[in-house]
Amino acid sequence: MVNMEFGKNIEKLIQFSGQKNYSLAKELGYDVSYISKWISGAMLPASKNIKNICEKTAKFVVDNATEIHKCEILAYYKLDINKYSSDESIIQYIQDMLNESYLFSSQKKANKNYIKVGKENTEQCNSLLYIKPRLLKKHLDEEIIDLTKKEIKNDVILLADLFSLGKDDKLHIAGIRSGSTIKTEMKNVRIRFLISFDENAEDIIFNTILLMNMIKIYSNINFTFYSCKHAQYSLTSVIKENSFTYTVYTDTKQCLFTNVSQDPKVVQDIYESLEEMIETRSRITFLEKNPREIILEKNYIEYMIGRDLRWLIGNMSELFMPSDLFLEIGKIVFGESKEIVDELKNIDAILQNAIYKSDIQILMYENAIRQYISNGRLSFFNTTITLSLKQRQRHIEYMEKILKENEDIDIKLINGNLVDDFKNKENPTAYLSRNINIIKGNFDEYSEYENKYLIIRDNRLDNIFKRFFKEVWESERYNISKFKEEAIIRISDLLNYINILKSTVEK
Repeated sequence: MVNMEFGKNIEKLIQFSGQKNYSLAKELGYDVSYISKWISGAMLPASKNIKNICEKTAKFVVDNATEIHKCEILAYYKLDINKYSSDESIIQYIQDMLNESYLFSSQKKANKNYIKVGKENTEQCNSLLYIKPRLLKKHLDEEIIDLTKKEIKNDVILLADLFSLGKDDKLHIAGIRSGSTIKTEMKNVRIRFLISFDENAEDIIFNTILLMNMIKIYSNINFTFYSCKHAQYSLTSVIKENSFTYTVYTDTKQCLFTNVSQDPKVVQDIYESLEEMIETRSRITFLEKNPREIILEKNYIEYMIGRDLRWLIGNMSELFMPSDLFLEIGKIVFGESKEIVDELKNIDAILQNAIYKSDIQILMYENAIRQYISNGRLSFFNTTITLSLKQRQRHIEYMEKILKENEDIDIKLINGNLVDDFKNKENPTAYLSRNINIIKGNFDEYSEYENKYLIIRDNRLDNIFKRFFKEVWESERYNISKFKEEAIIRISDLLNYINILKSTVEK
């Protein structure tokens, strides 16, 4: 197993370069004693300098290594010789690996230096170590919420291998158990999530729905998701100028220990390390677009002209609308702006073509239609509007007509919930295709924040959503209609309720 210690990796890389400690020290502009202290673990570089150190060290090693030494590097770090055939690819790997090992060593050093042992010196100690704790949810819920009540701006960074955590901790981190609190009391908080996505993780259905609900909940505050590679079975959180928490899990998802520190230096060092990760080793997971942007910048059309269209429909939207109703609602939602209206006409033309000529797989929550029929609430380009009974009837009748006429559309209705933990949450919506994948963010007419679309920018997350859809579509575990004909019959039955409601109103 490769040693994760920063100093040990520096030592090994110097050996591979065929040089000495003083040669690297000269290259970096440090005294050679600093290199020796890094190797021994006596000290670490300042976090503000680590980006430059990793970049220069990686280039120094590869520039000085012989071809034999390069082969030894590939063998030692178990790298694919085909993937890392160029010097540039090896340099990038070494740079990323040193950044990761620096974070590992920083966290380890923080734990070592700031653990409270026994009951002595309680007044001089700012750190606590909890073995097999139930602390994590308390820290993430109560402590952060308490801070937000002080009406000062807070900055929280959370680094997690989300899918490898235990179910209860996942739900708390995602805000599933405290979503209402997040909506009402965390307006002054900026939260940045650095998440490692494992596309081969077990229980992909639970994890994907968890993530979609997490996006919806946190859409109500200032949040950003970043994708990054990170060691499994751990979670790090830091509240700027307040506290730092580091939790380690076993491979059975049990919490092994949690270290909490309020030492100002530890908190600042970890905060700077995580900021460094955001800048150098992470990328924004989603490109956010408001409804106008996704229309005018033609992202919606880009999706609709794609191949292998798959829709997960959690609430009724602009899909399956007859053209006259589509433009009628569009003008109500967006006004008479010629620019928007012209683009909506283009989108309608593409939509009509897609629903009659494209191969589309649709998973639709049956209660999305039920709720729409009863209350008329529609998400038109993720903007809430309430339709009359007559408008609802035109919409559902046209949907029924399309499904009957187009043999290339296949639809399955989800009756109930895929995961019971989310039964009180709004059902998620996602549009997947071969070239672009989009998630609908919060759909809340009372939200202070603009409803968003999120375009996935991470390949691993793309693969997770595609795997999720395939597993749900093919699964025998859930109450899902197996045949298109069965789904059409259910939709026709629901359509009859509109006639009943209309007759009641007319009386």
